[in-house]
Amino acid sequence: MEALAWSLTAGDEAAPIQKNGPRTWFSRGEALSAPPYRIKPSAADASAPFPALQLAALHRLHDPLPLETAAAVEWSDLGDAVHAFLACDLPGLSRDARLERAGRLLTGHGARGALAPESLLLASESFSAFVERQVPGARWRREIPIEVRLGTEHGERLIDGRIDLLLETDDRLVIVDHKSFPGSSDAALRAKAGELAAQLAAYAHALAIARPGRRIDCWLHFVTAGAVVELSSAAR
Repeated sequence: MEALAWSLTAGDEAAPIQKNGPRTWFSRGEALSAPPYRIKPSAADASAPFPALQLAALHRLHDPLPLETAAAVEWSDLGDAVHAFLACDLPGLSRDARLERAGRLLTGHGARGALAPESLLLASESFSAFVERQVPGARWRREIPIEVRLGTEHGERLIDGRIDLLLETDDRLVIVDHKSFPGSSDAALRAKAGELAAQLAAYAHALAIARPGRRIDCWLHFVTAGAVVELSSAAR
């Protein structure tokens, strides 16, 4: 089949040029597979481009919090209430003020029937005491947004997330992620920590770029289970 091509020259009208031979069709190749620009630590998995973290230790802070299993409460709603309370349970508040705040947050998130306000106070106090033993004098930085650019084999990418709690000393940073998880046995907590390790690895990698020269540790605070699982890099 003959194909027509059109040629334009200055001062001339367009005229068809006969081209002999078969038509050649061009098609796009398969789309290149590349990861998204933004890396969300909360969605990171074992394939993320960060040094892996390993389970180092499991610490028990208190007995598992009593949960009202009959209450029709979504676990995610309970988790939101727990996170909100731990973010705003500041030093200097009276016990009555803390109880009122805990109850208001549980009610507002639709989780009042699942957990008592007193249980949130116990979880917060036990964790604070653990921090003081492990990282005495640490400065508490709650709900810290973090954005760090890094080079990868796919070009520049951006780690974009929010750290629940950052404990800071002159030579050490501890990344803390609060988790509400229904399991409470050692085996269940270790297995869950393994699933979540990539999330903390992303934060640790970002901080190593943004705040170089400090020791960086990672903790998973399983609030309702009353435990902290420490994660560390394989290199340490």
